[in-house]
Amino acid sequence: MMTQNIYAKNALTCEWTEMELDTLRENYCNMKVSRLAELICRSENAVRIKADQLGLRKTYSWTNEEVKLLKENYSSATTQELQSMFPHPLGSIIKKAKKLGLVRKNLERPTWHKDELSMLYEMAIQGLSDEEIANKLNRPIGSVIERRLELSIKLREPWSETETKLLKECYSKTHNNEDLLSMFSGRSTNAICKHASGLGLYKPDNWTNEEDELLILKYSISIITELFVLFPNKTKSQIKLRAWKFGLKKDLATLARCFHTTVDKIPKCLDKLSQWRRNVLKRDEFRCQECGIVKNRLFLQAHHIIPRRDPDCDKYELNNGICLCNDCHDAIKNREYEVKDKYFNIVLSKEQNHDI
Repeated sequence: MMTQNIYAKNALTCEWTEMELDTLRENYCNMKVSRLAELICRSENAVRIKADQLGLRKTYSWTNEEVKLLKENYSSATTQELQSMFPHPLGSIIKKAKKLGLVRKNLERPTWHKDELSMLYEMAIQGLSDEEIANKLNRPIGSVIERRLELSIKLREPWSETETKLLKECYSKTHNNEDLLSMFSGRSTNAICKHASGLGLYKPDNWTNEEDELLILKYSISIITELFVLFPNKTKSQIKLRAWKFGLKKDLATLARCFHTTVDKIPKCLDKLSQWRRNVLKRDEFRCQECGIVKNRLFLQAHHIIPRRDPDCDKYELNNGICLCNDCHDAIKNREYEVKDKYFNIVLSKEQNHDI
């Protein structure tokens, strides 16, 4: 009990102590994450992220006999039979089968409808387990895990009462996202903003008179990267919304720099981009594809999956766009290539299920 109290006291500081790191190194490979998180008073996400930073991996070693048995039975065995054959988690079995190039040839792959995929995504980000999702969708758990892995959807741990209380106390007072990330180790900016929005929490629009004057002076002649230098503590969405409130617009020369084109082609570029944005938001039903929230189009972004600055970017290709809310769009700043494959999988799944 004394050790538990020490861990609890350390957890409040957010930083990991040497005692916690030693405990993590010694036990991560052979102890369940849930048990380890309980021991050191950290969330399961925080434990997994810190373990990843330290290069720790849970290794489910497969013997030659197990690999042979998997090859012989994977295509025809049911999920329950596979679970009874091997001591490994079902997710590990499916991943191993994929690495070996095994396919369930003798089983007819069930069709997933568009609504089911949307429900799968929403329940996963709400923190439901694979088993709970399978029960709600009336699907085999193996089918749920397999489809979730294909779409690169990660399960999220539900928020504890302690985390929720801390968020209520500090969200509106904390203006820097980095501070929030340090308070909620293991949570992404997307997760924090979504939970705060669900609780009805919002950050005050804290712009000083000097910042407003600078924005009015510079907005029309500056591209977004230059504005980030002028307003280092503001996000793209905050800058654009503030400019919208003042009725500020970019001049043609600045837009030409944004689009890497000449001034005479700007009207045509704006028309095409506006139509592309409308099509992306309409296809995604005005729902953020990261956190699932539905908002007015003013608070939504049509995000280019391959960034516009990339020479390979097709600016007006529908499948190169995805709908994100302002908070989620801000959260992937400078991380566009990390989430590229995930977003392409979401878009392609919509295309495949469009006619179902």
